[in-house]
Amino acid sequence: LQSPTPPVVTGRPFFSMASQPHASSTNGSDDSWRVARNFVAGGTAGMVARTVIAPIERIKIIYQTRRVVGGPDAGRGWLVLVRHVVDDAGGGLFRGVSAFWKGNSVAVIRVFPYLGVQLASNEYYRKLLKTASANRGVGVAATSAEVVHFVAGGGAGMTAVLTTYPLDLARARMALLLEQGAVKMPSMWGTLRQVYAEQGSVRALYSGAGISMTGAAIYCGLKFASYDASKMFCRRHLLPDPEGPPSYLHRAVSGGLAGVLAQTFV
Repeated sequence: LQSPTPPVVTGRPFFSMASQPHASSTNGSDDSWRVARNFVAGGTAGMVARTVIAPIERIKIIYQTRRVVGGPDAGRGWLVLVRHVVDDAGGGLFRGVSAFWKGNSVAVIRVFPYLGVQLASNEYYRKLLKTASANRGVGVAATSAEVVHFVAGGGAGMTAVLTTYPLDLARARMALLLEQGAVKMPSMWGTLRQVYAEQGSVRALYSGAGISMTGAAIYCGLKFASYDASKMFCRRHLLPDPEGPPSYLHRAVSGGLAGVLAQTFV
């Protein structure tokens, strides 16, 4: 008896068709995980950075608010303000040092979602722009990576401001009350309720958001666009190490340079 001839399979195998939806769902879950990871990483890094530079931010806020509301030290140097922060704390090493972190908890509550949304949405917008360029047949190289990074960073900055602006408004109001010598400070949520009660509209929570979004778009666009160039400059000149992936020190210094450059123009 002659054995039957096995069927000839042409085209794509059956199992590859069955695995296609699974691959698509896997990519979707990977993208979701990447967004969540960037959100947590950006928020955590922002909390750590904000806590480290809290003394500088404290002096900056005092300097800005006292120029607005007036005061004995308005317009004077930062060393005078440092001395007055220690004196206002009541003296003593512990009180004097901890006074520079006063109000940091409110800033940290705001900075975690702000930088988390900024980093996560920047990655999302970059991928979106690259996909759009590929579909049009342009390519990222032709579009210029710096342009993609600037546009994605600008969108990320605007998204971060839009989603967290009420927290920033509450932080600014609480800082002003603190420097005006308020005895009893309202909570962040109490401040937001007060703003809403005064204006009677949710739009009051976004008062001034337009100019903040414009500034954030320019700042974040320049920061993300200049980060790679700063990293290359750092590895060639400041911390020579052209081989291998950039170290944490290279990334930290490059981020600082990109931030300084962006802040200079904004």
